[in-house]
Amino acid sequence: MIDLLELRKYTASKKLVIPGARTDAESPLVGTVSVFEPIELEAVRKSDDAHLWNEYVQRYHSLGYKTPFGAHQRYFIVSRTQAGYKRLGCLLFAASAWALADRDNWIGWSKADRSQRLCRENHWQFMIVLQDTQLLSVWEDAKGLHKLETANIKKQIYGNCNQDFWLVNNIKYRYQHEGKKKNQILHVVVCEESWEDLNARNEVVQKRSRHAWISSQPISQRKVHI
Repeated sequence: MIDLLELRKYTASKKLVIPGARTDAESPLVGTVSVFEPIELEAVRKSDDAHLWNEYVQRYHSLGYKTPFGAHQRYFIVSRTQAGYKRLGCLLFAASAWALADRDNWIGWSKADRSQRLCRENHWQFMIVLQDTQLLSVWEDAKGLHKLETANIKKQIYGNCNQDFWLVNNIKYRYQHEGKKKNQILHVVVCEESWEDLNARNEVVQKRSRHAWISSQPISQRKVHI
């Protein structure tokens, strides 16, 4: 006999997704797939596009929109032909559960243990989002080496975005775990984006964003793309 814990009280989010005119139905697309090629996945990276994605799902998915759990990434399925740009559908990929309290307690892992050991003990390679406030020594080394390694850059235009990538390999990150000093070789790639958008007054404004990742594997310009 297994005694289960009592159900936790759950309060649904009061934030409603109300579809607007941008997601009104358009004329049906008629033809074979080849007529609408190339068909691509377009990552949703801006908050306005995320709201639009939510509206599409709320309006056209049989279950409506529900807030995804854990790490996730939204995509638009798009067609880019000479006739124009069309959104065909929406996809969402979500990661499996990273933190399971009962599992971690049974193993004896703390939060730090879990983050450090899951990849190492399973011999997984990784590429993890690097926040501005995380691993400050890695950021300091990456910015310093970037000034010296000026050739490790890549510029491209993706959609309506100008993307400037810069990358630094072989950064030695030193930390202490269970009283022992450890070293981890990390590799960093940063993408700085700029694009034009319309504000609430229908005026053209310049917007910018920055994304960064750390990887367990060296990064080359050829492999860099968002």
